[in-house]
Amino acid sequence: MKNIKAVIFDFDGTLYDHKGAVRKLLKELKFSHKLLAGAERRVRSRLKGIYTGDRQSFDERFFYEFSRIVKKNPEELQDWYDSVYLEAMITSLKKNFKARANVNRLFTFLKEQEIKTAVYSDYSKTKERMEALNINTSTVTGIFNAEDLGGLKPAVQLLYKITEELKVKPEETLFIGDRSDTDGKGALAAGMNYIQVLTHKTKKNEETLTWVEICQLIQAHFLKNE
Repeated sequence: MKNIKAVIFDFDGTLYDHKGAVRKLLKELKFSHKLLAGAERRVRSRLKGIYTGDRQSFDERFFYEFSRIVKKNPEELQDWYDSVYLEAMITSLKKNFKARANVNRLFTFLKEQEIKTAVYSDYSKTKERMEALNINTSTVTGIFNAEDLGGLKPAVQLLYKITEELKVKPEETLFIGDRSDTDGKGALAAGMNYIQVLTHKTKKNEETLTWVEICQLIQAHFLKNE
């Protein structure tokens, strides 16, 4: 944790408790859309860790693979994803979830300590989904999603793009996430420091801290290094 100049936070499962998120999201969708949602998740699992270089190339690859499964036009699927699926995510977050305790206070604290911050999600419309949880996006240095960066977690190229945007080195960055197979794998491969938050999906052999412990650790560390 020495010489940390930036903290990257995963979104889903890290900044809020996402228990039951998929089930609650599906409640917002019509039956035919539920089937598309299931197929979308299968495509995402197949392409986990890909890096295509940019958003256009990612969309071409992702929706081509999606179309092969559901036998629909890629352009039609992309429109459904943007206008139906992601909007349902936002609606579900507003209805069913809230940010973890002191998220806004933590971002404000890091900003006051001149530590750069980023929120990083696999899915698009990260800013809108943060706002659905009443997270103050103005206190965050950068908001990113893997799709805009050209791939999916845990591709290290995506993290390098974020640190380049933040103007810090990977080794000067702390990544806080909830999944060792995506957040942890990518962060460690990129040379970052990594802390995993305890969730209902944490495996018994994984080293984690509770969200409260993470907040306390960060505050103690950066106050000590003033």
